[in-house]
Formats: sequence, C-alpha cells, structure tokens
Amino acid sequence: MSNYGTLLELIKEQDKKIDELINNITTLKEHIIRLSICKVTNDEFPYYNFIVTTQLTADQISKIDLLFLITSEYLKNVKITQHHNDLIRRLGIESIFLNNDVEKNELKRYIQSILNVDTWDLPFEMLTKMKEQGVGGQVVDYLLCQEKELDS
Repeated sequence: MSNYGTLLELIKEQDKKIDELINNITTLKEHIIRLSICKVTNDEFPYYNFIVTTQLTADQISKIDLLFLITSEYLKNVKITQHHNDLIRRLGIESIFLNNDVEKNELKRYIQSILNVDTWDLPFEMLTKMKEQGVGGQVVDYLLCQEKELDS
C-alpha cells in the first residue's frame, strides 16, 4: 500500500472517530436536557437550575462570570489593572465602563446580548435566581436595585 493509501485509511479512521465523538456529545446533550426536565429542582441552587433549563452554553456562562467579576471590581472601586482592561477589550465591553463608572444601560444591553434576547425578562429572571442562590453579589444587587427604582 502506498503512503497515499495509508494516509487515506488513517483519515477514514479519524473521520469515524470524529463521527463517534459527535454522536456521543449529541447523546450527552440530549440526556442532560431530559435529566434537567425530569429531575427535582433543588431550591438551594436556583441559578444553576436556570443555567441548565435555559441551556446556557459554556461560552455564555464564561462571559457572564467575567462580566460580573469586572463589574464587581468597578463597583468596589478596586484599582483596575491592565489585565482588567485587556479582558474588557477582549469582551468588547468598553462602553460599560466609560469614565471609570458602570453604565447601567450598557451593562443591561450586554447581558441581553450574552443571553441572545431582546427583552429584559430572561436577564431579570437570571438575576433573581442568582440573588436567591447568593451568586453575583454586588452586581446583582446593583441591577436589581435599579429594577426596583424603575418599578417605584
């Protein structure tokens, strides 16, 4: 068998393994979705339940975590480092932190864009679940406080 033939066989084997992995991942996703539907919700973890039931991706969760981390630092008046600025640029959220302050409406818009929604309903639900679980701290309080002010 020529090198070309050997290479083709190797490619076929790798393609088969890739297809198998894709199938396994798809199967796992389906099982997780079904498990999230049939499981009993634990009231101690409403935010984690929100993540599972809304099927947030790892990328969305990571962006939310980074956004809340950076915003928390701003709200606490912690010295913003070059690392913070690099993360802000990487996430494209410079407009949230203009003049060393947190622009609430920009923050809300970015959360909506992470969740890929046009209204504030789902982000508000997420914040409520985060608050119930004790996650997100000062940022959640900051945004929910704003909502209470709007309701008044």
